Amino acid sequence: MKRIICFLLIPVFIFTLNINVSARVITENNQAPIYNQDGNSFSQMVIPKSIGGDISQNYFRDWPEGITATDRAFSSIVYDGVNFYLVPQNETKIVKVDPNGNMTALTFPEGISLGDTAFSAGVFDGANIYFAPYNANAIVKLNTQNDEITLINNWPEGFDKASHKFTSAVFDGEAVWFIPREGSKILKLKNDALEVVDTWPDNTPPVAGGYSSSVFDGENIWLIPYNDTRVIKIDKDSNEMTSYTDWPEGFDSSKAEKFKSGTAVGRYIFLAPYKAEAVVRINKQTGDMAAYRDFPEGSGTSFSVVGTDGRKLWMAPVDSEDLVVFDTEYNLMKKVTLTNANSPNGTDKYSGAVFDGADMWFSPFSTGNVLKISGDNTAPVALYLEIETTKNTPVQSTLTVIDPDEGDNITFELVTNPGMGTVDLNPETGDFTYTPNQDVTGVDSFAFKANDGTEDSNVTNVVVTIKEGGEPSIPAERGLYIDLWGHWAEEAANNMTNANIFLGEKVGEDYYFYPNRVMNRAEFLVFANSVLGVSGSETDYDLPFEDTKEGAEAWVIKTASGSYRNNVIKGSLEDGKLYFKPYDSLTRIEAITIAYNMIGGVEAAAQELTFADNNQIPEWAREIVGKMLTTGLVNGYDDNTLRPNQTVTRAEAIQLFYNLVEYIAGPGNVDNLNDLMLK
Repeated sequence: MKRIICFLLIPVFIFTLNINVSARVITENNQAPIYNQDGNSFSQMVIPKSIGGDISQNYFRDWPEGITATDRAFSSIVYDGVNFYLVPQNETKIVKVDPNGNMTALTFPEGISLGDTAFSAGVFDGANIYFAPYNANAIVKLNTQNDEITLINNWPEGFDKASHKFTSAVFDGEAVWFIPREGSKILKLKNDALEVVDTWPDNTPPVAGGYSSSVFDGENIWLIPYNDTRVIKIDKDSNEMTSYTDWPEGFDSSKAEKFKSGTAVGRYIFLAPYKAEAVVRINKQTGDMAAYRDFPEGSGTSFSVVGTDGRKLWMAPVDSEDLVVFDTEYNLMKKVTLTNANSPNGTDKYSGAVFDGADMWFSPFSTGNVLKISGDNTAPVALYLEIETTKNTPVQSTLTVIDPDEGDNITFELVTNPGMGTVDLNPETGDFTYTPNQDVTGVDSFAFKANDGTEDSNVTNVVVTIKEGGEPSIPAERGLYIDLWGHWAEEAANNMTNANIFLGEKVGEDYYFYPNRVMNRAEFLVFANSVLGVSGSETDYDLPFEDTKEGAEAWVIKTASGSYRNNVIKGSLEDGKLYFKPYDSLTRIEAITIAYNMIGGVEAAAQELTFADNNQIPEWAREIVGKMLTTGLVNGYDDNTLRPNQTVTRAEAIQLFYNLVEYIAGPGNVDNLNDLMLK
């Protein structure tokens, strides 16, 4: 029985940033702006700037006459690019705060009925702020140029405002969305006309107190659950809703009052816990969730609001004296002790958070003061870089960072080494020389970060394309891939090819492996099925997956059939339905789980996990990782990390499968795998 597989050729698109690589440090922050939101209110977009260094706290309390700000005073805060506007909950006036902390009260016009808990949120659309009514009888529109206030209460036909209490609002670039905590009808405001949106998944409206907040990611609106068990994504154009319920292992989604706030950073939506006891991160492309519970010692685990500076989450406490800062680059938390934030009523201290491009501002719920958090340092931002060279030719270039703090002493550090060459880096200047291994061609990469003496930057990649050139290549024999010469996965690929398990792509007279291509789930499982010697059916329409029914690509159905029928995969559960998700990128933790299933599990007791990034390993996978460590099939990186959420390249996949085959057949017995599988 021969098991030979040709790689599926997927086009790879690489986007090059137009940057000046001759300049080591760029002091002008030319990054893309971020959506400035705390889950309740939505403000002017700003340029990200990570607050770091020594943190200072400033408190402003010179209130206009008649305002105390101590008893459920303000529900949120909105920034229009110049001033800050406090959204009144139990106070009877809007308070405008300038950048120096000076305050002005703005009075509502006639016709407004506030009631207890008047407004819950505000949203800035570039010209006006719209205040979301909880018990108030109208949406309030404030022109920030002249402070003119008008009322909007032309409710859609059949809409009952008394039964709808709005707790959050976002702006999608065209329309303002008002999200109710009580009631099932979302309102969408465009050109001062209101439209009802209630296209709930499976026609199932939210439970009472279903959603507390909402976040816009640039394409969709995400509803953050308070009492409901679903995270809801709404397409801003079609109004179509999708629900996500695949919560992290060990997370109790039935708990009431789970979250009161959230925000978006990069590829993720972050939910700050109120009673959930974990920060939850959602991949906005896939809906996959991860939970983070490693709170700083002595800090609380309940937070009333979260804001972001574009990298860090700043979470305001409910029942402690510590702000908790979550670094989304490294998924680590630390605390900042508040010096003057006593809550006389024993309730939430702060209710809203907004970033002005330099400092984080918090609106008071019961503390009697507006809080401004500042830092004396901004973490540098490392920039992605692409370079080219020819075979057997070293190339020189310079790493580049953005650092708004002039005068910082920037140093550079490699995070991962290239697989097809070596890098000689000057850590003081960022200058480096990349030397490709002898006779290799293809695409290589390595990762780096920078440090300004106080904080690390993000981690990003340098991608090196090695083209033909130099001396003629030695003709490649079968299995001797010209883009693997000198690569750490060369032996594994050659041996697996010689055992008739895999075969790369032949181009002209040469074979190519494409070691640095990231694999999707289906490609990885084609490899797995080949190792196991199993095959599926292209017409296996009885599979339980929604995305492998008739009409799906034949090779996808065949791959899913072979893997599912042989207990290699179970699928992903969403909204009560199973999905194969063939084109999703595969993560290391998923690859480890598949390998575990391929060998039929491990009887040995799980080894203790001591990785530096243990908190990134999902609860459901911890025992699997511990057992796989005992086999020697799984190891961490030199920095003692597992990197469970990192994607898997072809080189990493072939090495894993080669190790797995040797584990099954014994060292040096790869050629006997066929007989072992038949037995």
